[in-house]
Amino acid sequence: MRGILSITILHVTDLSASKQLFLDGFGFPCTVDDDDDYVEFSCGKTRLGLKKISDEFVTGKQKVELYFHVQDVEAIFAKLVETGATSISAPARMPWGDLVGYVSTGDGHVIAIASSERIKGSGSGEFESVHPQPSDG
Repeated sequence: MRGILSITILHVTDLSASKQLFLDGFGFPCTVDDDDDYVEFSCGKTRLGLKKISDEFVTGKQKVELYFHVQDVEAIFAKLVETGATSISAPARMPWGDLVGYVSTGDGHVIAIASSERIKGSGSGEFESVHPQPSDG
């Protein structure tokens, strides 16, 4: 039941300023750009997302979301809730194609449990990004 941490998402109040910080400050290539709500950068073997804070989604002072790709969203979602996580939303197909369920930890951090065709082989633990990754060399 291993998952792969594929995206770290920071919830931000000023999406435009935060986007420029990572574009200009780090030089990360922007791979997804929905100016009104979300941008995403390629950061080597992982991705960094910036999501505009939404009152109905973010509660308390939580500002980080961990996005895991797994083989069996429903099973892992149920296991997390069984072990103490709070369900935010049951697994559902999202506009970007992933099946995603959201839970919250006891400290209020959001964890997304997702599945898509981007997972290579059953139980392989490998993630095939739909975005080009820069070479390590």
